Amino acid sequence: MLSARKSVYRLKRSQLKLLDLVSLLNQKGLMGSAEGLTALVQGQLTPEALAFKDAESFGSLTSYSRKRLKGLLRLLVQRGYLEQAYSAQEEDYFFRISPLGQQAVMDYRAHPHKKKEIVRPTPKKTIIPLITKENTHE
Repeated sequence: MLSARKSVYRLKRSQLKLLDLVSLLNQKGLMGSAEGLTALVQGQLTPEALAFKDAESFGSLTSYSRKRLKGLLRLLVQRGYLEQAYSAQEEDYFFRISPLGQQAVMDYRAHPHKKKEIVRPTPKKTIIPLITKENTHE
């Protein structure tokens, strides 16, 4: 017998980062298109994106392709975490967060997520002062 399908969908970290970014835009009275949101999470420095350069989710999914990010946005709409609004003036769809998505963002923000700190060893010197017989202590 087949088991009952899970009614609760567990969001992945990448989806939560997208939701967090949409929520941030909505709080500022803005909505982002799929192209705009992918540019933000990929860290592209467009004139519109410069205002959100300090956001936690800015540039957080640089390894994801645009196609994959747009697929994640589509899935979030299908699952009810995001809603789409059509702008006739811009002739494009823009995203706003739903109440379900807002609850997921609040749960995500309740637990602090530190960015990975990359610790690199101090580089080996490749240029040093000229060694002369006077400088050596032999």
